[in-house]
Amino acid sequence: MSKKNLLERLSTLKNITDARDIVNKPSCDKTPEKYVSAIKNIKFKNTRVKVIDYEDIKREGLWLLEAVGKASNYKPKLVILERIVDKKLPYVWFVWKWITFDTGWLNIKVEDYMYGMKDDMAGSASLLFMMKELDDKELNCNIITALPIAENSISWDAYRPGDILTSYSWKTVEITNTDAEWRLVLADGISYISKNYTLESITTIATLTGACMVALGYNYAGIMWDNRHFIDHLLQNETFESYWELPLNDFYIEKTKWKISDFINYTSWVMAGSSMWWAFLKNFCLKNEKFTHIDIAWVSFVKEKYGLYNVWATWFWVDSLSTLLLEYGKNSER
Repeated sequence: MSKKNLLERLSTLKNITDARDIVNKPSCDKTPEKYVSAIKNIKFKNTRVKVIDYEDIKREGLWLLEAVGKASNYKPKLVILERIVDKKLPYVWFVWKWITFDTGWLNIKVEDYMYGMKDDMAGSASLLFMMKELDDKELNCNIITALPIAENSISWDAYRPGDILTSYSWKTVEITNTDAEWRLVLADGISYISKNYTLESITTIATLTGACMVALGYNYAGIMWDNRHFIDHLLQNETFESYWELPLNDFYIEKTKWKISDFINYTSWVMAGSSMWWAFLKNFCLKNEKFTHIDIAWVSFVKEKYGLYNVWATWFWVDSLSTLLLEYGKNSER
């Protein structure tokens, strides 16, 4: 290995370690406000950081994100990271949820399920340090990332099962379970970037469903797509991070639609939970962009040593996604 390659690998390992450190922090040390400060303190050379504060979230009409975070004393934020290489190159968009702690709200998490919810932002931490990893690399695409950040707490101001909320896209969602908050913040994040940018693809990554944990365990992230080039690259990647393709069809999209609102945020009567919620999020792509969702519910943190992973936060995403984006754009078929 050349000295240059060795230094590049050491840089990657540093970013992986920094991502793990943030995930492992207690939630009291990574409230939305503290998280935004940490992002601002990262020494980006070529990446622009834009922060949309709570008052602007309300003014802009990001009402699903507002609803999820308003019960907390630490109000929600939306962070946009932009790495613009050349406006003539293709744009790749990512949206990751950053839930700093997840109580479940009125559908409160029971027994030991609330323990470990400090890790509910693991996907966003990986994405943040993927952006750091690519900050000074030669790219063939532009990368824009949206990080909706919120803490879901319980108070008199929390939203309730049966509430009907209006999204940024003006599509309505009936709340059938307040513990299914992640799809709400992602929906607003998707619509925001879809409306305000010209994109050819959007990818969401999140610690999303228990269904993916049951299906794939520690070993694989579940991947759902309508962007074949993107998927093939991830399935064939040669890092230690593995993916498994999950099924999709129009049945799932139909089952997200509802009688008294456009959509519902949770169904207990339709199985295939991971595929169902790809379908829910697809509804918020306003310009029919190619849409990929990756569910990293169990691979982002483990409760016992497993293979190369130590206890708690893993390094999942930083390496394989950075590798993908370094290659993206070299092939004209996307």
